[in-house]
Amino acid sequence: ALAILAEADCIATLPAGLAHRYGPHFGLVCRTPPLPIRQFTVSALRHRRDARNPQLDWFTGLLTAAA
Repeated sequence: ALAILAEADCIATLPAGLAHRYGPHFGLVCRTPPLPIRQFTVSALRHRRDARNPQLDWFTGLLTAAA
């Protein structure tokens, strides 16, 4: 998302930790939103046939760590 923002004429709402840590690497500026942003839950779903897929476990772990 940050690489796209760096090349586009747009804005995005991202987690503050992610934006402050990686935004400067892309030449982006972080600003506080002008209105309150309520918290939300991010969920990852997968088919039961993939319940024991180590690649998906690894990827889900990355997503959890980033959130």
